[in-house]
Amino acid sequence: MHLLHPRNVLAAQVTAWAQKHRIPTVYTWLGPFHDAYLTPDRERPFEKPPTYERLVFTRRALVRQAVLEQRWREVLRNYRLHWPLAAATALLPCSEFEAEVMRRFGLTQPQAMVPLWIDTPFIQTVPVRPPALQSPRPWLLFVGQLTIRKGYDLVVQALPAIVAAWPAASLLVVSGINQQQRDALMRLATRMGVQEHITLLGYLSDEELINLYRASDVLLFPTRYEGFGLPLLEAMAAECPLVSTDIPVVREIVRDGENGILVPYGDVAALARAAMAVVGDEPLRQRLVRGGQATVRERYREDDLVGRVEELYGRVVRSSA
Repeated sequence: MHLLHPRNVLAAQVTAWAQKHRIPTVYTWLGPFHDAYLTPDRERPFEKPPTYERLVFTRRALVRQAVLEQRWREVLRNYRLHWPLAAATALLPCSEFEAEVMRRFGLTQPQAMVPLWIDTPFIQTVPVRPPALQSPRPWLLFVGQLTIRKGYDLVVQALPAIVAAWPAASLLVVSGINQQQRDALMRLATRMGVQEHITLLGYLSDEELINLYRASDVLLFPTRYEGFGLPLLEAMAAECPLVSTDIPVVREIVRDGENGILVPYGDVAALARAAMAVVGDEPLRQRLVRGGQATVRERYREDDLVGRVEELYGRVVRSSA
């Protein structure tokens, strides 16, 4: 059995059942800093030290932590979320950063790092249909939840400088419909004086999103934290140059100047400069597109990565026989 997600409330029951039936488990702790027990601020997890000491993996630690915190129900939930990770037969982190966090947890099971991937052949065979948008160009694309962690606020704050250089620039925002989050974005845009340059697109189908990637001039992805960052691979596969944040996991995917541009964490001015550089420098744009295509072709081939997952499955099964 393969478990994923760091807040899987069913993992304890599933793992106990698997142990009872002598079924080995593999765990991918996708995005460890999504864990509220590990991260004091899940929206800005790199701005405060992680609290490794709070995680509860054993019954002995459960009793000790409950005495310290005097919140038995909360500590029990902590234990039930983390015990399955310690009980797993093997670990399958999706990044080198996640693998290092697993080691910081003190976990010693066999582990193999296998990154996530996307269906690149599907993306590349979707029929080309230019988006029917009236927004003037250049098109700056943002894809993701409208949360501080995803950095939408940084994009909006960078927009005035971009508009000063490119007065017709449009920020296209692809995000699920959450009216409260949309209102917060537009309030910030109004304060920055760029509300007329923003188009909120809500949810798009896969085909619509792929064609929007293809048509956009640059993807702006100034995330403050990612468990992996699939939009980066989607943009590369769809030939959209990108700008993202120089943080763990992202820098495992993006090589600065080769398949994207990396900017310092939270640096609005650097984000604006990078966006303008990509929009205004066609040779740079083409270099990044070629680099992105090479990345998904060479480093994120589905067949290769599926084979590595299956290899770990085989080792786990053989060792548990």
